[in-house]
Amino acid sequence: MLSASVLPVPVLRWLSGSPFVAETFGQVPLASQLHVAVRWRLMPFLSLLRHVPSDLTGPALDLGCGHGLWSLLLAQRRAGLHVVGIDPDEPRIRTAQALAAQHGLPAKFAVARMQELTGDSPAVQGLPSGPSLALISILDALYLVPPSDEDALFRGLASRLRPGGLLLLKEMGDRPRWKRAWNHAQESLAVRALGITVGERLYVRREEQCVSLLESAGLKVRCVPLHRGYVHPHCVYIGEKPDGIASSR
Repeated sequence: MLSASVLPVPVLRWLSGSPFVAETFGQVPLASQLHVAVRWRLMPFLSLLRHVPSDLTGPALDLGCGHGLWSLLLAQRRAGLHVVGIDPDEPRIRTAQALAAQHGLPAKFAVARMQELTGDSPAVQGLPSGPSLALISILDALYLVPPSDEDALFRGLASRLRPGGLLLLKEMGDRPRWKRAWNHAQESLAVRALGITVGERLYVRREEQCVSLLESAGLKVRCVPLHRGYVHPHCVYIGEKPDGIASSR
C-alpha cells in the first residue's frame, strides 16, 4: 500500500545508496522504506544480478520476495523476464503489487509459501506449469524451510526449470566464521524476538548442504562468494539444469 508518510526521495537515495531503491520505493510507508534501504546496504544485489544473463528471457520465480526488492530489480534490469514473486507476508506482497503497477514493471506477486510450489501444479496465478521457468531465485529465505521439506522442494523446483534454466540460491557461507556468527545472531533476533520475518524457527544449512541440495535435484552447481565489502558471509549457489534432464513427477 502506498503512503503519504514517507522519506523524501533524496533522503532515501542517501540512506540506501541506490537510485533504484529511491525511485522505486519512494512512496511506500516509512517502515518499508527503512527496511528495503537497510537490506540494499547489507545485500550485494548488483553483484548477484551479474549472474543473471542480460539476454535471459522467459518466466522467472522469486521465492520469499518480501517487498519485491529483487523481483522488481529483475523486472527493470532484465527486460526479457516476466517475474512472479511469492511470500507468506501479505502486507509486503500488497506493497510489491502496488509498486509493480505504479512503475509498469512486468512482475506479479502472490501470497504463498515456497513449499506449495513443488510438483507440477502452478499454485500461483500467472506461473506456468511444467519445465518452463528460465530462472528461480531464493534469496536468504531457505532458513525458514524445515529439513524434512527440502528434498521435495528442490526436486520440485528443478522440475519447473527449462533446460539451461538457472536456480540462484543466495545463502550465507561458512567463512569467515565471525561473519557467519553475526548473521545467525541477526536472523535469530528478526525471527524470534522482533517478529520481522514470518517464521517459527531457523534451519541453518552449511555450504556442503546447499551444494548437495542442488546436485541431488539434478543441477550443475557452482558456488560464488559475494561477501567482500559486506559484514555478512554472502554466497550464491548457481544451479543450472542440464539439457536432456527430464522433469520429476
